[in-house]
Amino acid sequence: MKNGRRKDHLWRFVKYKGDGCFYAKCSCGFYYGCDKPKFDNQTIPTVPAPEKLYNYCPNCGARKTRYIDEPEYIDEYMWE
Repeated sequence: MKNGRRKDHLWRFVKYKGDGCFYAKCSCGFYYGCDKPKFDNQTIPTVPAPEKLYNYCPNCGARKTRYIDEPEYIDEYMWE
């Protein structure tokens, strides 16, 4: 049974321990990689890329209108 569209309007940037990618994360648990190279000719280091954010969460359907600039650094691996 579907509960309807969520009301969370915020993307959060997160970075996991041991991973070189920034992720955009929704409160429903959906996340995807959204970063870009800091320099044109290198792939590392990366920075969050707000221009790659979806306007909605594909998992829960919440409309996303804002994002938090400061990334959250999580001190555990992604699979933990």
